[in-house]
Amino acid sequence: MAVALLAPAMAAAAAPARTPLATETEAPVTATVSSFGSAVVEPGGAVGASVSVHNPGALPVDQVVVSMHVTQQPLESFESLDAFLEDPRSAPLDRVTQEPEPPAPPEPDAGDDDADPAAPEDGAPDGTGPPEPEPAGLTIDPGSRVSLMVSSSAASLGLPDGEWGVYGVVLEVEVGADAYLVDAMPITWAGAPVPELPLTVLATAQGQPTRVDAVLRASAVPGVAVALDPTELTTAQVFDQELLGREVFRLPSGDPDLTSLAHAQDENLIALALDTPAGTTLGAFGTAPWLAQPAAVDASTAAWADANGAAATLAHPGSPGHSDAAAGAGALAVADGGGPLLVADERLSTTLAEYRPGSDAARTVLVAQSALTADAGGGAPVLVAPGRSWQLGGTQTSEALEALVEAPWVQVRSVEELLGDAATAVALEATLDTDNDLPLAEIESLERRLAELWTLSTTAASPAQAFREWGAPVAQAIPTALRGDPAARDAAVVAGLEMADATLTGVRIAESSDLNLLADAGDIPITVVNDLDRPVTVTVELTSLSPTLQVENRPVVTVPAGREVVAPVTVEAVSSSNVELRAVLRSTTGVAVSDVQQFSVRVRADWGTAATAIFSVLLVMLMVAGIVRTIRRGRKDTRTSPGAAPATAPPEPETEAEHESYAATDSEGGDHDGRR
Repeated sequence: MAVALLAPAMAAAAAPARTPLATETEAPVTATVSSFGSAVVEPGGAVGASVSVHNPGALPVDQVVVSMHVTQQPLESFESLDAFLEDPRSAPLDRVTQEPEPPAPPEPDAGDDDADPAAPEDGAPDGTGPPEPEPAGLTIDPGSRVSLMVSSSAASLGLPDGEWGVYGVVLEVEVGADAYLVDAMPITWAGAPVPELPLTVLATAQGQPTRVDAVLRASAVPGVAVALDPTELTTAQVFDQELLGREVFRLPSGDPDLTSLAHAQDENLIALALDTPAGTTLGAFGTAPWLAQPAAVDASTAAWADANGAAATLAHPGSPGHSDAAAGAGALAVADGGGPLLVADERLSTTLAEYRPGSDAARTVLVAQSALTADAGGGAPVLVAPGRSWQLGGTQTSEALEALVEAPWVQVRSVEELLGDAATAVALEATLDTDNDLPLAEIESLERRLAELWTLSTTAASPAQAFREWGAPVAQAIPTALRGDPAARDAAVVAGLEMADATLTGVRIAESSDLNLLADAGDIPITVVNDLDRPVTVTVELTSLSPTLQVENRPVVTVPAGREVVAPVTVEAVSSSNVELRAVLRSTTGVAVSDVQQFSVRVRADWGTAATAIFSVLLVMLMVAGIVRTIRRGRKDTRTSPGAAPATAPPEPETEAEHESYAATDSEGGDHDGRR
């Protein structure tokens, strides 16, 4: 069907030689589509585009024109649409409009029929020929940019009434006799109702906080569901993205490689990944139904996900096994022995995720494909899931997604409604992509660490909270994103195991040198160290490896975070010997939570007895000596009191003169010292 209804002069103009602008390095100008009209054209509507043309050169460029062309026939299949997008000039085109419009042809003079053929024509200055035509197009100065709007009404396009169809639109920039391709995109003509398309859209918001924010904004379209990791969710996001009013599904924390876990029949790692609490207390995001997004869709994975409580397994385009799941030609399937499979439409999901993000072409192509899907599907429900690879192309709501949901023939349905449909039975391979699985030995190592961390967590006041915190590095050590990079994945596993080991050794018994016990009973000091970030309560168990030393008790101690406490353990010696002791910390349930610490005790019980006897004898002797001394003092104090002291006899004279002096003194009645 020819749709170009142009002025005769334009239709008769010679078509310029067309060269794709994107590949023509000698093009004198550059041009891009700034905006394009609606992807759906209805009777009474129009097709329009704004094209920005830039002259990067140093000289002016003359005769610049932007033109619009439409395919003569509708693109009735995905193949014809793909061929048009790959080579827009592969389909016959009609020129429908241009900007600036071409100059009008000159009006002929009334007396032209009687004019002398040999006379000069009017307007020719020297009679040498017809007048010069009016220049066509614009002149763009060096470094300048102009915007040209080309538009054509639906009536001018000549599209058939009472029919619908997908048509291709080509935009070109012409410089003189040369034409360069600017862009090409489809429009969907709705001259008649397009068949209804039951459509479900599920976005995946997972990864870094900025990525989660961007996906939530891009998918903020009424009726669009979102699957997210609730541990990465914040209260601000709940309000900003209006999540309380959206259909939300839960994803396991850390995006673990579900295919590897399923093939290993793991239960502990997935349980921890699902049990990690949400980052906000608003809503019930932490307990919402969870979806499995495995790297490979096989029977064992689907059955494993169903056994672990998944609402469904999501089959993304491009993943091994997707084609098997899509064999049922529906959005909901079920495999033998497994739960429901949500099968994303490959074409629509891939286009939304990857085709020219943020461009008008992404919008128009997605809408056109949905119309062709509706025509081919006969009313079958369709699921669109861009998955982890969604290239957003901006920070706001996706215009392509908005256009898809708002297409007149689209009936938006929730995931819950889709899960309520009758599922189509499909046959899946037992296992797929096993070469990329994490080795079973490494998964078992991770599971053992989780079991040990759970035992350790029972020593904390809040075991579940402690386990989630301490076990998170283990559960997040095998992300799906590293499935195709064994070296990086192995490094992540090693890092997770090292972090677990650091936690497990955070509660321990301090190393001790050999001890001496010089009595038949006493206390052995055991120092308990807690390097963790929360208090722990443990039982100190001391074991004697010799019957000569008996352990009397098992003290229970609470050690504050980052501190150490000395716990005395009472022992009793039967005889003297060197005894080996083993000390270990146990949880309240009796399971060891520390390494065994072994040390020696030199028991010298007889030394203690002898020392006590000697000390006692010495003490008695000291007491007796004290008593005797006291008694002797008492006897001396009870003797007769002494009388007055006798007069002192004068000293004997040493010479004759002194003798005579003493005699004279005595006869005169004086003292010997000359006093009377």
